[in-house]
Amino acid sequence: MTIGVTGKVTFGVAAPDNSFTRDDSNKRWTKKLPADGDYRISVFTQESAESYELTVSIQ
Repeated sequence: MTIGVTGKVTFGVAAPDNSFTRDDSNKRWTKKLPADGDYRISVFTQESAESYELTVSIQ
């Protein structure tokens, strides 16, 4: 999975086992998904984010 954001936001990803990537000012993240199931992407605002773009690609 590859995730990217533009704008004044960051994000984290929760795996099916509820483990969560740390919100460390991610703008782009690529990782092989270790397990089947539902993954949750949370977007966090920095300052006053009026608009942002989130792209997700699963291959």
